[in-house]
Amino acid sequence: MAKAAAHAASASTSPRSRSQRRMSGKRLFDAQAEAIRGGVELDTCRTAGKPCIKCRRESLGKPETAQVLPQYSALEQEVAILYAVWQMIDGMVNYQNFVKFDPPVTSAMIESSVHQRLFNILLVDFLSKPESRKKGDVMPFGLQSPPSIGRPTDSTYLLYLRQVCAAPQLGKDVSALEKATNAFADWLEADAFVPDVWLYPLGKPVNLMVERMTFIKICGNICKHNFSRLQYDARKIQTLLRKNGRSIREERIYELLPQFQEWFHDNVLNYHVGTLAEFLNNIRWAIYRYLQPHLRKSFVPKGGNLPGYRFKVPRTIRRAAPLGLYWDLMNKALEKPYFTEFAVDPIMKLRY
Repeated sequence: MAKAAAHAASASTSPRSRSQRRMSGKRLFDAQAEAIRGGVELDTCRTAGKPCIKCRRESLGKPETAQVLPQYSALEQEVAILYAVWQMIDGMVNYQNFVKFDPPVTSAMIESSVHQRLFNILLVDFLSKPESRKKGDVMPFGLQSPPSIGRPTDSTYLLYLRQVCAAPQLGKDVSALEKATNAFADWLEADAFVPDVWLYPLGKPVNLMVERMTFIKICGNICKHNFSRLQYDARKIQTLLRKNGRSIREERIYELLPQFQEWFHDNVLNYHVGTLAEFLNNIRWAIYRYLQPHLRKSFVPKGGNLPGYRFKVPRTIRRAAPLGLYWDLMNKALEKPYFTEFAVDPIMKLRY
C-alpha cells in the first residue's frame, strides 16, 4: 500500500514537474537571447554546467562579463545617413503633398496650405542635426557633432552628406550627390531680399535681407508650435530686424509673429516650394544612382516556387541596427524613386 501511494504521488507530480521544466527552459532561452542581443556573456552555472537565470543576474552585475560592442564603422554610419535622408525626402516630396503632373514637368505645385505647413515642418527636421538625448551624450550611430564654427548648413543633414561625399564607403562615384548637396547648401546659405515687408508693430514697411535657411526654420517652428514656445525664434526675428536697422522689444515680437508668418511662409516660401522640392528630389535621385553599382554586387536572387533574394552584407556591418538599415536602403535602391526628375522654370527662381 505504501509503495502504491508513493507511486501514485510520483505519477501525479511528474507532469507538473515536466511543465515547470519546460517553462524554466523557455525562460532560460529568453534570457540567453536577451543577453546575446544586449552583448552580455552568460556565466556557466557551477552546479548545472550550463547558463542559468541566477548566473545571468550575477553576470549582469559584473563589468568583466560585459562584451563591449565595436564602434560604428564608417560604412555603418554612411548607411544610417543615406537611409535617414532618403526617408525624410520621401516624407516631403511625394504625390500627397504635391500635384502630379504629366511629364515634362517644369514645376512642383503644393496641394494646399495644410500640405505646405506639413512640408515646412518636415523641412525643419531635415535642416536640423541628429540629436543625442542629453548634452554630452554620444550622437546616434556614433556620428560626429557639428563643428562649433563652420558653415550654417553644418547644423543640418547636409553636413553628413558632405562627409559621405568626402569618404564614400558604398560606392565610388559621388559626383552627382556632391553636386546636388552643394547646390542646395549654397542656396540655403544665400540671403533673400524681401522688400516692403509690413509688420504692424514697426509702424511702416521695411526691406529685409534674410538668410533663406533662417526664415524657413522660423516659419516651420511657427507652423509647429504655439507662440508660448517660440521665444528662441522670437529672439532670432529680433536679431534679424536689428541687422536690418529696426530695433524692437522682445515682447512686441509676439505681436508680429502672425504677420511674419504671412509674409515669409504664405508668400516667400510658397514661391520657393517648387525650387525646394527640386533640390530635395535631386538629392534623392543622386543617392539612388550612387548606390546602383554596390546594389548590383550585393543583390543575390533566389530561385524556387517563391522567388526571393538576399543581399551580400559587407563585413564591416556588425551591429543589428545598421544591418536592418542596410536592408532597408538596398530595398529602396531596387526601384527608381517614384517622383520623377524635374527642373523648375528659371522664372520661379528670380525673386527672394
